[in-house]
Amino acid sequence: MPAAGSCTASRPPRPKVHDSQVWDELLHGAERSVWADKGYVSAAREAAFSGPGKFWGVMRKAPKGSAPHPVDEDIT
Repeated sequence: MPAAGSCTASRPPRPKVHDSQVWDELLHGAERSVWADKGYVSAAREAAFSGPGKFWGVMRKAPKGSAPHPVDEDIT
């Protein structure tokens, strides 16, 4: 028997969506920093987030066959 207050109704399965596809919905706008891996890199996202007191902590992707960005050389 289900516990009191539990829901036993089934829900339709949710489609699998990577959170980078719903980036704008996940951020509320008052963030002071954003941290993510290379799957979230976007010049447009970085430009939209830049401003005084804000830090963009998303790792960069080096173009294929190119060296990493100088800032990332010590990290990778």
